[in-house]
Order: sequence, then structure tokens, then C-alpha cells
Amino acid sequence: MIPCLHSWEFDPDQPRVGRAGRMRTARHYVSLSRTLPRIRRLIGWLEGAGASFMTARDFVERVAAQARSPRAVGP
Repeated sequence: MIPCLHSWEFDPDQPRVGRAGRMRTARHYVSLSRTLPRIRRLIGWLEGAGASFMTARDFVERVAAQARSPRAVGP
């Protein structure tokens, strides 16, 4: 199963929102302790699928280099 991560789960010390209601509070704060194991599983899954990790700058430079290089023409 691919873990699902939400933006608020990356900061366990995020400020608490007052008067958010029980359901919303539970959804945002109850499982914060499970975020790190989920991230580790996601990284493991991606590495197992052959993914590589790089900065956005490295990605843009790689795409730009591929666009500049001559493409092989098939028979």
C-alpha cells in the first residue's frame, strides 16, 4: 500500500487551531506520530521502483540537458 501523506503531517509542532471541532482536530493531529514511518516506507517504495532523489534545480538542469542533446533517429 502506498502511504498517503498530507502537508500538515510534516510538522508535528504545528500550531494548534482553536475551535476546529473534534473531527477536524482528530484528522489533523491524532496520527502525527505515524508520519515518519510513512515517509520511510514511501522512500523505500520509491527507491525499490528505481526512483532517484534530486533537488528541483538538478531536475531542471537534467531536463534542459536532455532537450539540448541530439536525439537518436530510429531506422
